[in-house]
Amino acid sequence: MVIKGILYNPDGSIYFGDFRNDNMNGFGIMEYKNDKNYVRYEGEMKNGVREGRGFFTCHNGNMEIGHFVADKIQRPYLIFNQNGSFTLMK
Repeated sequence: MVIKGILYNPDGSIYFGDFRNDNMNGFGIMEYKNDKNYVRYEGEMKNGVREGRGFFTCHNGNMEIGHFVADKIQRPYLIFNQNGSFTLMK
């Protein structure tokens, strides 16, 4: 059974989305601090990590779009830059 909810973590990160088996599973949005800046991930989660299709918005406004496995984006993926250009990472 999928439950929608919000999780506030002690490290300051926030997750809005699907929960299954008391863990982040399904589609969700996570906002958290990466070094000194806040970043955002929107996409599929599995057992509490980024797994599946999603996009990651960096602190500088660039967006990485692709497929995530075990919390890491896989090549090939796209980077959309703030200036409107994009780069295909092979």
